[in-house]
Amino acid sequence: MKWKKQLLEELPSIFSDKRVNTGKEREDLEVEPHRQIEQLKVELERFKNQSSLVEERRKMIEPTNSLMPVYR
Repeated sequence: MKWKKQLLEELPSIFSDKRVNTGKEREDLEVEPHRQIEQLKVELERFKNQSSLVEERRKMIEPTNSLMPVYR
């Protein structure tokens, strides 16, 4: 019944806005959006000022580029 006692002690903080994130969780919440923004900027720059013709876009695909998958 140790788990039950622990649950009852921590229950108020589980649903509280004052709950403290661990350092890793906080870092992930701060870093991940910035990483995604930078990735999108890189992708946008690659396609900026390029013709939208399908054939030209197909020529720009780099199957070996691990930073930008083919589906993107």
